[in-house]
Amino acid sequence: TIIRPFWKDALPSVNVLPNIVKLEYFIDNDPGFDLGTNISITAGTNINSLNVAIPLDNSLVTGWHNLTIRAKDANGNWSTVVIR
Repeated sequence: TIIRPFWKDALPSVNVLPNIVKLEYFIDNDPGFDLGTNISITAGTNINSLNVAIPLDNSLVTGWHNLTIRAKDANGNWSTVVIR
């Protein structure tokens, strides 16, 4: 059995989703909102087919790590983080 928690949020009353305007990532330690490494995107409401190459340098030690990606919308709201 695999368990994945999820959050269901209410849709805006006007049912118009704001554009996603920023993506950022970090490895292991959260530097704070707007302080992660920027992922270049074109603002839009759907980024499902976005492919991202995360460069891994030699400063990362051998072993397990957490890659975290989060998004910010045009209203300034940040997503919950996705950790893999």
